[in-house]
Amino acid sequence: MSETDGLIEKCDGCSQLLDWLPLGTMLEDRVWHKLADESETLCLSCVIDRAEQRGVRLTLASLLPCALNLLGKPSFFDLFTIFAPRAIADQF
Repeated sequence: MSETDGLIEKCDGCSQLLDWLPLGTMLEDRVWHKLADESETLCLSCVIDRAEQRGVRLTLASLLPCALNLLGKPSFFDLFTIFAPRAIADQF
């Protein structure tokens, strides 16, 4: 689980403070378990690094259909739909 200094969490991958780093996307459990332990918290950079290291392809189908993946501009949904088939994108 992430270390906490008061209410400030750290990435379990690189130990950087998460208030300065973008969090990784919310992924389906079947994908997350290939990248991290259930209780780990990772920044976006560590999610991408682990996916590359472990040969896990992140796609729109990897995203958990939740509001957090729709936040921001561009959102993770926006970024992933660029490369996704229309039928998968329409499920969100």
